[in-house]
Amino acid sequence: MKLKDQTIKELEYLEPSEIIKVYDMVIALKSAQIKPIKKSGLHYMKARKALENIKGSLGKDIVLLREERI
Repeated sequence: MKLKDQTIKELEYLEPSEIIKVYDMVIALKSAQIKPIKKSGLHYMKARKALENIKGSLGKDIVLLREERI
């Protein structure tokens, strides 16, 4: 809470227009909080299943496509 108290003290030295900007930033940060994503191997397994029937080397295909663009 020390940082929070220091921040509140610093607000005392700001102009009203600057305080409005700080308030808007706080509201934006609160609304932008992202919920943690549960990490699991499901996405990895879906990708493997989707690619299991592809013949050849996907890596080589990507290299060839990149060389064509150069």
